[in-house]
Amino acid sequence: MRVGLLRAVVLVGSVAFVGSVVVGGCAVREGTTDATLNLDVQLGDTGPRPGTCTRDLDCADRLACTIDHCDEGACTHEPCTDCCIGSLVCDEALGCVPAPQPCTTDAECRDAFSCTLDRCRDRTFCEHVPESSLCSAGEICLGAVGCIPTPPTSCTMDEDCSSENACAAVWRCEPEFGCAFVSALDCDDGDACTTDACDADDGCVHLPLDVDGDSFVDDACGGEDCDDGDDTVSPSAPDLCGDDIDQDCDGEADDGCCEAGLPCATTCSTTGTTTCTPDGSAGPCMAPAEICNGVDDDCDGMRDEACCVVGTPCTTGCGSTGTTACAPDGTASCVPPAESCNDVDDDCDATIDDGFACRVGMSSSCTTSCGSMGSRACLPGCTLDGTCAPPAETCNGVDDDCDATCDDGFTCCAGSSRACSTFGFFAGTALCRGDCSGFDTSTCSNCGNGTRNMGEACDGVDLGGASCTSLGMGFSSGTLRCAAGCVYDTSSCSRCGNGAIDAGEQCDGAMLGGSTCSSIGMGFAPGGTLRCNGSCGWDTSSCTRCGNGTIDAGESCDGTNLGGSSCTTIPGGFTGGSLRCGVGCSSFDTSMCTRPFDPSGTYTVTPPPAYSCAFGLVGFNLGTLQFVDNGTTLSVLNSGTGSPGLPCSMQGASARTSRTFDVSCLAPGSCNETYRLSGSYTDDNTWTATFTATYMGSCFGCSYPAQSVTGRR
Repeated sequence: MRVGLLRAVVLVGSVAFVGSVVVGGCAVREGTTDATLNLDVQLGDTGPRPGTCTRDLDCADRLACTIDHCDEGACTHEPCTDCCIGSLVCDEALGCVPAPQPCTTDAECRDAFSCTLDRCRDRTFCEHVPESSLCSAGEICLGAVGCIPTPPTSCTMDEDCSSENACAAVWRCEPEFGCAFVSALDCDDGDACTTDACDADDGCVHLPLDVDGDSFVDDACGGEDCDDGDDTVSPSAPDLCGDDIDQDCDGEADDGCCEAGLPCATTCSTTGTTTCTPDGSAGPCMAPAEICNGVDDDCDGMRDEACCVVGTPCTTGCGSTGTTACAPDGTASCVPPAESCNDVDDDCDATIDDGFACRVGMSSSCTTSCGSMGSRACLPGCTLDGTCAPPAETCNGVDDDCDATCDDGFTCCAGSSRACSTFGFFAGTALCRGDCSGFDTSTCSNCGNGTRNMGEACDGVDLGGASCTSLGMGFSSGTLRCAAGCVYDTSSCSRCGNGAIDAGEQCDGAMLGGSTCSSIGMGFAPGGTLRCNGSCGWDTSSCTRCGNGTIDAGESCDGTNLGGSSCTTIPGGFTGGSLRCGVGCSSFDTSMCTRPFDPSGTYTVTPPPAYSCAFGLVGFNLGTLQFVDNGTTLSVLNSGTGSPGLPCSMQGASARTSRTFDVSCLAPGSCNETYRLSGSYTDDNTWTATFTATYMGSCFGCSYPAQSVTGRR
């Protein structure tokens, strides 16, 4: 027996073996002829082929959980049912592995190992057959790990099969077979927030999960990464301007980016206005317009150039470009231009695009085609769009967005309803809640589902154990039912059985009110027994109309009234006699009728005469007898039931007229045997008789007493 403890491990890379390897865990099939099991199998071969083995050792597949056996020259590898631990199962090609992968096509079964032949077996599960001829020299193929260096062929303990690679698979030493593969290393720790791998030096390692590979642990696993699917977003990433994305995970998007229009210092030390580049960074500081103040305001190297030149461009107080006006004292003022459609307050009246139909970028309210309040966009040139854009849908029972669907985007339409059965109830109507978050099932009911629920007295046949008598309403019997609304229905309950004849009752128990079968007016004859049934009504089953001299329904006759029938007119083959009316008037009494009698037939004899003597040479067992009466002679012989029968046929006069018989026969020989049966019929099908058997001569003392018997046809 090979016995050992299995451990689960995954082969990563090639395996460098030290010493020999242990197999273990499964029993060697009995019948191995080589007691010493000389380990001379070359593991680099592709393995024994059917018809090429002479001993079990030739069939070693280096899998610890298979039983390898040479059976009439062909190798077999039987999976061991208890050689793998935990949920692992033994695969005859892979060793101890998880349950086989289900499949329907071969393509689903491709693995990472080039030396395995992968297929979907029976369109049910994946199969990976190792083929060592596809490996390099000095290697073998294992289905679970691929090509590996040929393991040692001799060992004495599991430690002889150790590997310098911490990721090597688990092997076991089987002294008679050498090192055998147990299972691959499984580094899965079951934690969705770790990346599981194997290090050749340290074995299984479990690194924090970093799905996007930006070197920061995922936010879903408690890390600092604020976007697990974007490697450009992390605490070490720069925050880009203008995209409204928080790239540096500090909780603020576009922080530190340029804000146009703020005061700034120009290159000529005047106060200008901040400008921004398209990427959101700060651009040059825009110098102010030159004013007549002895300073080079606009940084063009000149001071007060073109001061108060009428009609020259100038910047108005609201920032638009106006024209210069000069006062008599030489001071200049900037006259705003006329308003234009540009989303700017050109004329400095604190109103943008006034005088036009609309303001650029703004919209105005309007009524949509479905009656909701929408909006019209302001088009270039400050003209209103001819289309009224519907608003977003709200929970109001109205089709706001004109898509012909009420309150779409919400769970239900305000004011709508559904049958409560939609939500698992049996009856009722559920209304949509006021916030359209779903249907209110508080008015739903399970009444009618056949199960008594809270608030219900009953439901269908479920009465909660109640009965008419348990309600405390004075009922003594009857059937309690459940009415609509799951309340009790007592219409079939009764007070019958209380010993008093109540309203609606004909009787009650033994209380018949003095009535009899003949007094209740139903045509019954005097006599009979009137009773009260369980429903306090008349029970006339023991009353009868037989005896009233009238042939009523169900009667063949009544007293002397035979309805004209006689022995010769009724079925039965009677030829005469006196016909009478039977008890109960339901049939005729034919006991006084006569008809031709024929005793022929097979009769069962009880008790059957049975006897054996003369050391078994003489004997009989008469279970049945066959009567044959031709009108002159009656022959009686054994019919075959019972063995042995009589050696002769008994004969006598016909019994048709006398209904009596006396038949006998003689079986001559060294022991003269005489058999006799005499008797008479008690009715057409039954006779009683005496059976005797006498023996004379060399009968070795045979003696049989007379026996009374009965025959029934």
